[in-house]
Amino acid sequence: MGAGVPLVGALQSVTTQVDDPESRQVLVDLLEAVRGGAPLARAVEAHPETFPNLYASMVRAGEESGTLPLSLSRLADTSRSRPDPEPGSAPRSLIRS
Repeated sequence: MGAGVPLVGALQSVTTQVDDPESRQVLVDLLEAVRGGAPLARAVEAHPETFPNLYASMVRAGEESGTLPLSLSRLADTSRSRPDPEPGSAPRSLIRS
């Protein structure tokens, strides 16, 4: 994203790296929603069991202000303070706190 990677391409890439079936399905849902024209924030909001409200709010703010890469980077920084997930499981951004 920040490196010029389109959102759909970034979601596709992450989806192929996740082995956990439930996490992969969430990513597939996000990918399909975004491909269908939905804002990423709306796609994230459709999974409240996975994403805290803060995530959807920050994604929405990033989309509305044109700073989505920065918002996603901040969310990634926040999630780095959590313990590492097991290899092949959901990325930190898919782990609800």
